[in-house]
This record gives sequence, structure tokens and C-alpha cells, in this order.
Amino acid sequence: MPFYTSKSGGSGIGLALCRDIIEAHGGSISLRNNANGLEVRLQLPARQANSL
Repeated sequence: MPFYTSKSGGSGIGLALCRDIIEAHGGSISLRNNANGLEVRLQLPARQANSL
């Protein structure tokens, strides 16, 4: 949820901004709570060798 934060000095745009950047590059981000804490999974497409 953009602009939500539990930090006193936070703006709440960190994960929303990360999502926008990752999706702009053809990837995805997912978050999941588990027994050990938060799991963050980023998926980005592989760069092709001749794409420079």
C-alpha cells in the first residue's frame, strides 16, 4: 500500500517505488510473511548478450 509506513520518519513509498522500477524493466516483486520473517522475491528478465 503506497504511503503507508510504520516508521516515524518514513514516507511509505519505498516498496511502491521498487515495484514501479522492477515492473518497468519487465520484472516482478512479491512479498510473503513466513515463520522466519518477510520473504521478498524479485524476478527480472535475463539480459541478452547483444543488448548493450
